[in-house]
Amino acid sequence: MPHDSLSPLFAGERGITAGGERVLWRETVPDPRWGYRSWSDLVIYNVKTGKKERLTSKGKFTASAISPDGLTAAGVEYQEREGYSLLLFSTEKKEKLRSLDINGMGHLFDPALSGDGRAALCSIDKQGNSIIIIDTETGRAEAVIQHTYLEHFRSPVFHGNYLFYVSDYTGIDNIYALDLNTKKRYRVTSVTLGAYYPHVTENGRRLIYNEYHYSGYRAASIKLDPEKWTAFEKLHKPDDPYVEAYTGQELGPDLIVPDDLPEKEYEVKEYYTLTDGMKIPGWLVFFNSTTKDFSVKEKQFGSDAFM
Repeated sequence: MPHDSLSPLFAGERGITAGGERVLWRETVPDPRWGYRSWSDLVIYNVKTGKKERLTSKGKFTASAISPDGLTAAGVEYQEREGYSLLLFSTEKKEKLRSLDINGMGHLFDPALSGDGRAALCSIDKQGNSIIIIDTETGRAEAVIQHTYLEHFRSPVFHGNYLFYVSDYTGIDNIYALDLNTKKRYRVTSVTLGAYYPHVTENGRRLIYNEYHYSGYRAASIKLDPEKWTAFEKLHKPDDPYVEAYTGQELGPDLIVPDDLPEKEYEVKEYYTLTDGMKIPGWLVFFNSTTKDFSVKEKQFGSDAFM
């Protein structure tokens, strides 16, 4: 299994998705000449025929997802000049269907595709965390969960009029559901250590997920019964004990800000790579040939830096 498919799991994200008879993941492709240049491309695998094919060439995909029927693949690509794009591909014809500009929506990751042409993506930006749904036909985007700093989102999954996702709102990762019609939210699971990677069975009766246990991860499932879900408004967000502890140590029990804090104002100036990036006095340039890669290294007295 490629490391690219497994590494997102450490952050609670999906590196591999499946739909119909196909499995989709991303693989790193190194440049045969330049050791520090590489690409991240989409790879599709047909479980029926056992055939593995590459959907893209020299791409820079940071996230991907496949539709429930396995006929459409989506990838979030970041290019230095163009920024973020959401690309959709036909897994049968192995061709690009369309590309959507998704700049200005923050860092988008862990996407999911619905059966009716919608894409859900988790977003992080300076306003906080949110979940965005994009109509892949029109490009229209809507934040179905508004920006917040109180929780983090992972692994969205479409099912009917619900969007399932993982949140740490109460301090423990659990699976939640958003009613896309009413915008009401519910907690679906209530486990001790964490629930991850929700998936609804084909008959729509059960929710399968990974539950973290004292002995590691284990597969678990529950019956989908909205009557037993807990309304989001009834949940309690615990206080953060670290904030009080740190402020108490820094400011004392009365939380009094010291009067002797420095108030020096620093002049803001333009930074020029040519003149500011390299200080001639105190620098020594030498060749580094101790590794397989030949390079030129510069050393500043008291610290190291690379050219």
